[in-house]
Amino acid sequence: MTFGFWLWIATLATTWNPDTQRTLRRELPTQLEALRIVHAHGDCRVFPLAGSQTPRAELTILASGGGNLEESRFLDQVELVVDTDEDGTPILRSVFPDPDSKPPELSFAANLLLWIPDATNLSVENKFGNVEVSSGREVTVRSRLGAVRVADVTGPVDIVCEYGRVEVEDVVEFVKLQASDSVVLRRARGGADVRGKYSEIRLEDCGGELLAENKNAPIVMQRIQGNAHAIAPYGAVDVEGVTGTLRVEGNNADVRINDVGGDVSLNHRHGTLRVSKVGGGVEIDGYFNPTTLVDVEGFVRIDATASDLSLNDVRGGARVGGTKGSIQLREVTGDVVAHGEGGLLLYARRTPWSETDGKVELENRGSVEIQLPDDANCQLEVQSTLGSVECEFEGILSRKSGRVLSASLTLGQGALAIQALAVDSLLRIRKAENP
Repeated sequence: MTFGFWLWIATLATTWNPDTQRTLRRELPTQLEALRIVHAHGDCRVFPLAGSQTPRAELTILASGGGNLEESRFLDQVELVVDTDEDGTPILRSVFPDPDSKPPELSFAANLLLWIPDATNLSVENKFGNVEVSSGREVTVRSRLGAVRVADVTGPVDIVCEYGRVEVEDVVEFVKLQASDSVVLRRARGGADVRGKYSEIRLEDCGGELLAENKNAPIVMQRIQGNAHAIAPYGAVDVEGVTGTLRVEGNNADVRINDVGGDVSLNHRHGTLRVSKVGGGVEIDGYFNPTTLVDVEGFVRIDATASDLSLNDVRGGARVGGTKGSIQLREVTGDVVAHGEGGLLLYARRTPWSETDGKVELENRGSVEIQLPDDANCQLEVQSTLGSVECEFEGILSRKSGRVLSASLTLGQGALAIQALAVDSLLRIRKAENP
């Protein structure tokens, strides 16, 4: 709807009779430290002042559909007024006739251009039309219907856009932003608080403390220099590159995270989780979330109700529990505790077991399978309440008490202690191929 409206305006602008156009010009105070703009019925664009020019404004009004006489009468009533508010701040207003006095067949658009110093604190209010700001220090925008673009400002930015796309680029200080349409934030170095509703939020090459909340649509973060927090109850989250910590709160869509320098925290109910290349630890509170972790330097904690869990190349230990789904621990070093109710696999093929001292505790209401390399350096104490333990290594010692079969096995010097319990199921100890 918005695109079609402005396409119609552009078409009219190329065909209108010159008699239906009027341009108003106003000079603004020379020492312009702050300016408030109140506009409607067209675009508002703010540009940096060149050289020693005087700050100024220009309003161009176009009318059609009412006949030349009626159009001219209407345009003659439009004003561009400069006054001040209570604290002395200059206000620039576009003033239009009472809507009841406009012939019903007459249509019009009023486009406002301004040239101001870069150090000006700027406030823009626009009801119907796009807003573009490329000059100013502190910038505040309130837009009802139309796209908003702010770029190359040196102070904080505060934007509320009811209906329209928002784009912010090259901002040094903090950005606060609320929008219903799509949001793109690029190269905002001082942190941001971004809230959306119905379209994608995208943050690229931003820094500082970043918060993005989107009620019904996805969040994308790329190349973040700082800490990030994403809240997306009904949208996917895709993160590629965060130097600090990352926190994600989701509910009903997929989450993909890659390349985070610090810790990662996730609270999620439904949707696939995939996390890779994390320099810190990972904490996950989930529900029905098929979850895959790959290449994690720190400690991993996962509490999940009914999720299939796969941990690959985790070097800081792990505590995994609560799930009715399967658990796969592949190349996980450090202390490990895993409790589940589906199949449980501990797999080590290239782990430097001869250099590892630690403890592994496995308990599962279901099958347990442990795969170890030939040069493993560990002491295994295992039990099966079903009374069934299978082992491909020599030297296992077993004993049975009722239905419970207990077994022990020493490999190498027994540096790593592995305890495993399979409740009502089979427990296997197998050889894993060396790389």
